[in-house]
Amino acid sequence: MKTYIFLSCLNKKIKTDDYVKYILSKYYFMDFGDIEIIRGQNGKPYIKNSDIKYSVSHKKDYIVAVFSHDEIGIDIEILTDKDYSGIVNRYFFEDERKYILTPTSELEKNKRFFEIWTKKEAYIKKYDLNISYIKKIDSLKEDIETFKINDLIISVCS
Repeated sequence: MKTYIFLSCLNKKIKTDDYVKYILSKYYFMDFGDIEIIRGQNGKPYIKNSDIKYSVSHKKDYIVAVFSHDEIGIDIEILTDKDYSGIVNRYFFEDERKYILTPTSELEKNKRFFEIWTKKEAYIKKYDLNISYIKKIDSLKEDIETFKINDLIISVCS
């Protein structure tokens, strides 16, 4: 099975589990009413009695989901213009800090910050880790894909 990513702009009233069930029923031909979603110890969702793995992330009205037969994680953030130096200094490795702070453009620094942050979050989701693990992930040494779509930064750890 290939890995498939679904990105939507949705009304916030739609539940994440219903979004996942809709995708599974429409694209994987599962019966919406028969799909049961259970959670792992740190909240990672699983489809009961299925070998399909997935991960979901949302930010404001955006929701992104990724489906695979292998464990997978995804994260989405909206590119904003803020000072993230406190987070960078506290949670990022030296090579990640250099990568973020090297460009002269503030826009590029923010883009790189969100690239690193979403990679760390996607890694945590893939392995069902606690958020406190974020300091231990050197995202530049992991094989994690990142995409920029308009003002969205999306990372997938497969």
